[in-house]
Amino acid sequence: MTDLYFVPLGTALGASVDLEDLPELDAEQAARYRSFGYERVRVTDTDPFALCAEAALADPAFEAHRDKVDLLTYAIEPLVQSSNNWMLNQAQWQVPDIRWLVQRLEVNPERIVGLSMYNCATFLSGLDLAAMAIRSGAARTALALVAGVSNEHSPRIPHAFHIQSDGATGFLVTPDSAAGGYLLRAHVLDFVNPGEFRDLDGTIDESRYFSLKALKIRSMVERLLAAAGLRPDEIDHVFVQNLGRESMLKYGRLCGVNPDRVWLGTLADNAHVIGIDSLVNLHAYHRTRPSGRPGRLLVLGTSGMSWGGMVLEHQD
Repeated sequence: MTDLYFVPLGTALGASVDLEDLPELDAEQAARYRSFGYERVRVTDTDPFALCAEAALADPAFEAHRDKVDLLTYAIEPLVQSSNNWMLNQAQWQVPDIRWLVQRLEVNPERIVGLSMYNCATFLSGLDLAAMAIRSGAARTALALVAGVSNEHSPRIPHAFHIQSDGATGFLVTPDSAAGGYLLRAHVLDFVNPGEFRDLDGTIDESRYFSLKALKIRSMVERLLAAAGLRPDEIDHVFVQNLGRESMLKYGRLCGVNPDRVWLGTLADNAHVIGIDSLVNLHAYHRTRPSGRPGRLLVLGTSGMSWGGMVLEHQD
């Protein structure tokens, strides 16, 4: 089977705002969120398509592979498209959308695939699609972009235990071992069927959902590590979503790793970057990791009703 490499590109985040300065929060709420490990959020004044462009264009690896990109996957919330009259209306043509993004990046992919943003394993969906396309010979190099900003569908304060930030990130999937990326040892996607945690009258049974989710994530990680030929104690770092310190450590224990291997480096500054903060955390590690030290990394998307993971390895 063809070896593939995961190449992190840039991360584009909104401006840093202290919790006390966020209009949606009062002092009591801000204190509560601080108890979960948050100190600031990222709030953007631009749109998610522009954030995606910024994330890709910031990295020299994208420039080196721009002409090789023949598959583009994207997941953007909100998924806003401009008017059908965009060819006739210059103002509409200049509204950022997927067509604008392709032109801004100056790529010429043979295939463009949009993915749903409403699950937290979306970035794994893009990776899974890219891997299948490359290994089948349908593509050479894939560019994947994911972004989200808070809006009426995904508000700033949607949950009791985490608070949203705005941001985008991107990565390449390529068989090019010289690309400076991470060897993709294994990747898995999984989900739960809503029928599995509903009562006969259709009512959601939350306790059944959370129990089932924990069991499924544990099973998924076991399959993922088995596919990579690794034991939990051989994983150096685990990257999960910024869902609060205790929740993040819980996922580490669920994976069978020591809590000190769970990456918490961006929790205070970035909050929960909707569905992509596992990758935001990986990018932070990528930019700061010491050279000359090999590492095996586990990256998880764990919320909602679908999740997934990948195992990466670097040698320098």
